[in-house]
Amino acid sequence: MKFVVDESVDIHITKVLQEANYEIISITDQYSGETDDRVLEIAYQENAILITEDKDFGELIFRLQKQNYGVTLIRLNGLTSEKKAKIL
Repeated sequence: MKFVVDESVDIHITKVLQEANYEIISITDQYSGETDDRVLEIAYQENAILITEDKDFGELIFRLQKQNYGVTLIRLNGLTSEKKAKIL
């Protein structure tokens, strides 16, 4: 399974996914500064699920009906990055 990890996601979560042998494309490492629209496009082109903590992707997907293979929105306020990674 392939994931695109948005810049809003804690780096620890990205590392945990990589250590679990998931194929990861890190926006922070490879496409830093791209717009949300472009990030969603990258995920679609890569046939990947987008992982984000940014609620703005909801507008792109639901209201504007942008193509996607899925988005996982992490909303785990008050937890450490280690606990977030474990839940994810």
